[in-house]
Amino acid sequence: MPVIKYDVRGLLARVSDVLSQRNCQAYVVGGLVRDHLLGRDTADIDIAVNADTPGVAREIANAIGGKYVLLDEANGVARVVAMEGEHVLHLDFNSFSGNIENDLGRRDFTIDAMAVELARLVSGHVEVIDPFRGQVDLKSRLIRAVSERVFAEDAVRLLRAVR
Repeated sequence: MPVIKYDVRGLLARVSDVLSQRNCQAYVVGGLVRDHLLGRDTADIDIAVNADTPGVAREIANAIGGKYVLLDEANGVARVVAMEGEHVLHLDFNSFSGNIENDLGRRDFTIDAMAVELARLVSGHVEVIDPFRGQVDLKSRLIRAVSERVFAEDAVRLLRAVR
């Protein structure tokens, strides 16, 4: 099963081009990977980059004709709202340092702690990075925390588990 629909791949290819010109590593993470493994569509795309996230997101918004929104200045989280055909898409950018596995280890649930390298995704060579066995949990219909500290750091995550 493809991880992403072809009609969104064109938009992600343009995003990937901007990021590769800046020599950025970029990964599609979380819900998009999970939803497509389940065969669901999603309009929210989370992208982790090893760069100045607000600057990169602003540049991408300009390149694809989207709207830039700074979501969290302190943590460097930004959104690009873009149209792809008749669909409104939200591309949320956050930064990571080190390797993507460390970033995935800070996420809440194993089924959201999966990633695909953006450049490989748009070229059709999809390999899911899944250090916490999220695919196994997804098939087992199991919601499991990545670590015990997840709920101590943010109790709202308990509500996400129910949702």
